[in-house]
Amino acid sequence: MLLGGVVGFGVFLLLAIIGRGALGMGDVKLAGVIGMMVGYPGVMTALIIGALLGGLAALVLLISRKATRKTAIAYAPYLAFGAIFAIWMM
Repeated sequence: MLLGGVVGFGVFLLLAIIGRGALGMGDVKLAGVIGMMVGYPGVMTALIIGALLGGLAALVLLISRKATRKTAIAYAPYLAFGAIFAIWMM
């Protein structure tokens, strides 16, 4: 479980640093907690599902013109759903 937390936290911390504000530290900490909940192999599934769902939601908002590229979109609900999915698949 500790390895999952380190992987989740580390991957999202790297993305937050590279993205220069694209991800908040709350998302980074949530990824670490999700990693501790589901362990190492499960954290990758949870984060990939969450990222895909968040990207899909952002795409729908952009296409419908309800958001722009500068609009902040909450990422935590999609990460949480990815975690629930990963737990359910265990």
